[in-house]
Amino acid sequence: MTEQLMCTLTLDPDHRPVLLLRGEVDLATADQFRDAALGAVRRHYRVVFDVAGVMLLDASGLRVLHAVAREARRLGRPAPVLRGVRPLLARSLKITGLHDAFEREPAWPEPGLRGPVRSARAGMAAACAIP
Repeated sequence: MTEQLMCTLTLDPDHRPVLLLRGEVDLATADQFRDAALGAVRRHYRVVFDVAGVMLLDASGLRVLHAVAREARRLGRPAPVLRGVRPLLARSLKITGLHDAFEREPAWPEPGLRGPVRSARAGMAAACAIP
């Protein structure tokens, strides 16, 4: 059974848009991830994808990341920054050749700081959930 995927677009303390991802990205949740991720990339010049709370990101999730990098390039924008990449995801990015497509930054040091810093402004909210 697939764990629920939660995607929330917020702002970090530097006012950068951050797409917080929690749960699993697999075949059942990839479309919701794609909608939220592409929407964020199309609305904002530079986005951070906080993946520290992603327990699984399978091939369908990697395809979404590839599509996001391609869309950012098409728009003349940098690909999103990946925050909090776990070792298994880092290995998958390397194996697929996507490791060079995204800049990375470490997870925030305290788990409480990875949550939404403040609510996003109207029109910035993006959420996806599978009941």
